[in-house]
Amino acid sequence: MITSRVKLKASPLCHFYSSFRSHQFRFKSTLSQQLQLNNDPIINLLDRSASDFLTSASGEVHVLRGFSAYRPSPLVIEAVRAKVNQSEQHDGFHAPNHSFFVIDLARVREKHSVWQKHLPGVKPHYAVKANPNPAILRLMTQELKINFDCASQSEIDAVLSLGVAPNRIIFANPCKSLSHIDYARRQGVVRTTFDSESELYKIKMVATNFPWELILRIWVDDKDAQCQLSNKYGAHADENVRLLTLAKTLGLNVTGISFHVGSGAKTSSYREAIRSSYKVFQKGLELGHPMRVLDLGGGYPGTCVPKVGPSLEEIGRLIGPELRKNWKKQEIIAEPGRFYCAEAQTLATQIIGKRVRFDKGKGGSIREYYINDGLYQSFNCMLYDHSVLLEEGDQDEPSTEITKYNSVIFGQTCDGLDQISKKIILPDLRVGDWLAVPNMGAYTNGASSQFNGFPLNDSIVLDESIDEDRGKDIILMQANRERLHQWSK
Repeated sequence: MITSRVKLKASPLCHFYSSFRSHQFRFKSTLSQQLQLNNDPIINLLDRSASDFLTSASGEVHVLRGFSAYRPSPLVIEAVRAKVNQSEQHDGFHAPNHSFFVIDLARVREKHSVWQKHLPGVKPHYAVKANPNPAILRLMTQELKINFDCASQSEIDAVLSLGVAPNRIIFANPCKSLSHIDYARRQGVVRTTFDSESELYKIKMVATNFPWELILRIWVDDKDAQCQLSNKYGAHADENVRLLTLAKTLGLNVTGISFHVGSGAKTSSYREAIRSSYKVFQKGLELGHPMRVLDLGGGYPGTCVPKVGPSLEEIGRLIGPELRKNWKKQEIIAEPGRFYCAEAQTLATQIIGKRVRFDKGKGGSIREYYINDGLYQSFNCMLYDHSVLLEEGDQDEPSTEITKYNSVIFGQTCDGLDQISKKIILPDLRVGDWLAVPNMGAYTNGASSQFNGFPLNDSIVLDESIDEDRGKDIILMQANRERLHQWSK
């Protein structure tokens, strides 16, 4: 693979709200000449000119503030500016200004260090569904030596294509199609989850003599979780012994117990789930199963938001004593996804439309902005993952003197549901400006669609390589879901 190295010097970007000149339309004549603004009564409606709506010389990149305390690094914003400036080689409105992601692999490394600090001895199996970008998977494969949680044939194939050994994969989907079970068998993936009788019969049907290592997923109470899963998965307490007995009858080995408390669950949920797992684990041993694995599942926070759920430090502090008490000799694994990738990816999206309306109730005016992304693309996580991305209210430093307005942000599709924010306070922005949205790494690009014909986002991947002669370079690569290719020269 060919990559290019672009040296970026960190800018003194340290404020929650940051802006700088970045995007420039190149016209054969000025906007005022093209649109005849001075004589156009429609454009000059309400004493406003096109300059109040459109970027005529250069746009700005505005870094929005999310609920998390984490802010993208200056290098991430520099990469946004570099990508945006690339459009200067195009003429006028033909510039291909699609929204795009910037992935900071340094943040993935930092999160891995946090995991090792607070959950030592727990082997992470990254949930590929959270963000399947090849650069993230490659980093985990080659450098961090993280294992993988796959839910389908495609995810297994994506991981194996990077040279991952089959024994580093858990097929953590309790209900799989026969063809996917058979694919896992043919690839040598032996560890998989189940929670029903039918799944045991399917597994037995596919391979009689294959050395399956089955993990029984049990039901746990996740009523307090932000994203609940117990309505769909997990064997109930009165089903566990029956399933363990059936597996034994079919000649299938159950080697462990798993659970998933949901995302944003209270710390007490983990403790109760571990205690329930221990009881079922002992039943498995009594029935003669080679029990040796405890799978703590997923749901670990990608961002530190006290209102949403506990931090990894709090989780580790609570479950540590439970693990040391009864699980000293067992293999303990987990399936974190958002924890590793949520803060590692920033979205850059452009304002493509603007409307100014009077606020009849409060007086003043309201700004309505349209961006080239939305709920059907990157912001799908707001619907499917219950993500809280932007902090409502003032998006600027309290000390700044910039005039700000009540604003609304809409997505680009023709669906009225496609609304990103109903009440956010922003300075006066213009068409052509860009918004940098932090914490957009989890369950965004993986579930994006092409509704209304809008394309999927590409990605810029930032990675630091240390060389004694060259120092630190920043490698910028453009990526899509299937491949990485050269972006910048």
